[in-house]
Amino acid sequence: MEIRTLVVIGLLAALGVAAFFIIQDTTISPTTPQKDLSLYERLGGRDAITSVVSAFGQRLFDDAKLDSFFGRLNEQGEQRFIQLNVEFLCQAAGGPCQYTGRSMIDTHRGMGTSNNDFELVAQHLRVVLKQFSVPAREQREILALIETTRSDIVEPALTAENLSLYDRLGGLDAISAVVNSFTQRLFVDPAMDRFFATWDDAKKQRITQLIVEFLCVAVGGPCEYTGRSMSDSHRGFGITNDDWTLMSQHLKATFIQFSVPDREQGELFTLVESIKSDIIESSATTSTVHTITINSAGSENFFEPDRLVIQPGDTVKWVNESGAHTVTAFHPDNARPLRIPEGATNFDSGIMAEASLTFELTFTEPGVYDYLCLPHEFFGMVGTIVVGESLDGPGLTPPQGELPGAVRIALDELNDWAKGQ
Repeated sequence: MEIRTLVVIGLLAALGVAAFFIIQDTTISPTTPQKDLSLYERLGGRDAITSVVSAFGQRLFDDAKLDSFFGRLNEQGEQRFIQLNVEFLCQAAGGPCQYTGRSMIDTHRGMGTSNNDFELVAQHLRVVLKQFSVPAREQREILALIETTRSDIVEPALTAENLSLYDRLGGLDAISAVVNSFTQRLFVDPAMDRFFATWDDAKKQRITQLIVEFLCVAVGGPCEYTGRSMSDSHRGFGITNDDWTLMSQHLKATFIQFSVPDREQGELFTLVESIKSDIIESSATTSTVHTITINSAGSENFFEPDRLVIQPGDTVKWVNESGAHTVTAFHPDNARPLRIPEGATNFDSGIMAEASLTFELTFTEPGVYDYLCLPHEFFGMVGTIVVGESLDGPGLTPPQGELPGAVRIALDELNDWAKGQ
């Protein structure tokens, strides 16, 4: 239990604890009327307050009924608890002190302090006040002061009716398990290949983590969503109502797998439906498919066309008509310098050695994509695809010096063309 939590119900006595304490040897100037003295002065000052808070704290630490609040405190934690109470109570009683802790509400939030807990701490306080012979007037003032903190400290009993959806789902671990199973269903569904087929494990893990964060925040959990808005994240994917329906079916199957109760399922689907308009694009249909043929003719090997302008969400289909070729991105994972957008996923078709073999890829990240045929790289067999209107990034930098001369010449020409789009 953290020290800050441990200002607990003692801090609950917080406001009042300060007052506990008139010590018998308190000295008050005979020239100052008792009624004009502050509570701090009538209690005997900071030394008296410290003595009483120490005795009060020890009673709390020793009470087995309060172990859930104080049982894990070490000696340093107990000293910190007493120090914060002295500061708080000294200040509350009008003394020259500054409280360095958090507010009553923030200190006790989530601790589940009940009215019985509050009364038990107050009873310890009454005993200490009598032990130190605090006069009846000051006792009443202290106890009245404590009572004003009850609403900041006592929390409603946790039931299924007032637990957050986050708590009813089982917290972060349970949410993570459900989301991991859900995204795995999406990744292996052939009907979702146009979205996920080219994603590597790192990107899949990242999107899964973002969904966990988003759902955790949406259901009232202590998480922070670190991704982009729903509309920005899905713009250009061309997500249709059919895609949405399929996703919902996978989500429903996951809920059943994890025995999520009907009530919680209903609330979760309501949350999901609230972002539907940000994800489905009103004009979304199946993505436009652009075809590029791959040919060998004598000593000539080429992509036709070798340059193409498309929109985010469009699909490019390469069709091998003759020869043995690859469609390979300029990317470090392919032992080539990076010449595709930094946020884009690497791609490599592998050898297509038979006519009619195809390779398809849906482009969602705007930018310039340079690619090559590995078997014919030395001859400058490269191509460029411009996605959207984002004319910056690695694909428009001068060709790297380690590339074959024919490749550099071809990329220079393609760069000049791309810059004019």
